[in-house]
Amino acid sequence: MTNSDSTTTTAPGSADRPDFLGAYDQAVHQLADVVAGLSPEQAGRPTPCTEYDLENLVGHVLTGIRRAARVAVGGDPFGEAPIEVPVGGRTWGDQVRGEATAAVAAWTGADLEVIVAVPWGQVPGWAALAGYVQESTVHAWDLAVASRGRVVDLGLDPSLAELSIGIARQAIPDEARGEGQPFGQEQPAPDGADAYTRLAAVTGRPV
Repeated sequence: MTNSDSTTTTAPGSADRPDFLGAYDQAVHQLADVVAGLSPEQAGRPTPCTEYDLENLVGHVLTGIRRAARVAVGGDPFGEAPIEVPVGGRTWGDQVRGEATAAVAAWTGADLEVIVAVPWGQVPGWAALAGYVQESTVHAWDLAVASRGRVVDLGLDPSLAELSIGIARQAIPDEARGEGQPFGQEQPAPDGADAYTRLAAVTGRPV
């Protein structure tokens, strides 16, 4: 797999492969930081991930992080029922941060060459992590935009978006795009668009 920055993951065990575990740690904790800035008063706001309003998207990302932790130990990614927030009396940010820490711990030391089951198929562990990097990164943008609008600087790490663009271009097949599918059709990004706007366009968000 080759991303838009010419970072290659040509084969399992390749020395050129990005550090997907490090990127996932960064991405999922960035997501937690965004969620920590949300408030229940914003719960019903629409998001660029049009299937979900803000509150339901928080539940979706919590579910995704728990599923990622299951995948790390060879579990069924669908063994975790969808989460509705709020849960357990904690703030949304605390919930996401706790789940993020647990998921990273589950992946740490895992054999990333082992084939694991993910919602989109059977893949090596490193490819599963790549998918979760992309998911966490684009949902951080979704939630930031939903809560703060399309301001010039959302305070998100552009290197995660650049990596995620490459992942998305390689990992999202045409049959996963369109009506009733997880992703919309790729959109044209405006000239000079920042990394997150380009990631949103690649993943079918309205830009």
